[in-house]
Amino acid sequence: MITNNKVKKALKTGGTVIGCQVAEVRSPNICQMYATAGFDFIFIDMEHGGFGMETVCDFITAAKGAGIAPVVRVPAIEDYFIGRLLDSGACGVIVPHIRTKADAEKLIQYAKYKPEGERGLAPFRAHTGFTNVNVPEFMHQANENTMIVIMVEDDEAINNIDELVSVEGVDVVFIGTTDLSQALNIPGQVRHPKILKRIDRVIEACEKKNVAVGLPVSDPSWCQPGIRFLFAASDIGLIVNGGAQVVANYKAVVSL
Repeated sequence: MITNNKVKKALKTGGTVIGCQVAEVRSPNICQMYATAGFDFIFIDMEHGGFGMETVCDFITAAKGAGIAPVVRVPAIEDYFIGRLLDSGACGVIVPHIRTKADAEKLIQYAKYKPEGERGLAPFRAHTGFTNVNVPEFMHQANENTMIVIMVEDDEAINNIDELVSVEGVDVVFIGTTDLSQALNIPGQVRHPKILKRIDRVIEACEKKNVAVGLPVSDPSWCQPGIRFLFAASDIGLIVNGGAQVVANYKAVVSL
């Protein structure tokens, strides 16, 4: 009926997962590339990237075929993004700028079926493999498997973190360190002591509720106990930085 969400299951049992973002490359084959590389999930970016719904749905289908979990970052808490992406088979959604308990509750309403939420029901779609299903059983399985990732990116969210993690259905708190640095008037200084202090605060609150913490960790040395949802790389970084390293390697031995 519905694909078991191995990423959510791993997090709930104390495991750590590693993902890679796609923000620019439009070929669905990148999903197989990431799966072959060994990533657990593909972070499909609709907030800062230019992808339309059709492209993202192609990514979702390709990712599931490759055995890597598709998780989509939507631009905002809007039903017309969240419901359609989940109907297309996304394993979870990442939602930016969650600040209050009311924000988190609205997200759950859009992402979960009754009795947990108010998600619209269309069972004969991609998320069921276009098969006839036992509808009540499917609704229960979908609620169990859909992963909800909220992004905290300013001090209002940090101050409300205990309320945010108390909302039933929140699986991951992802700390948006770049926007947080801007909010704290230290733009780009994502390892500043002010940022590190807030990361510790979020970890403390999340551990009390068995909610995983996510972080952009382009440098493995940034990993620390409590960070278990790792956004480790992106297509942009792999191509630009990887390409620059190749060029540098050749320039060291070849006269150009």
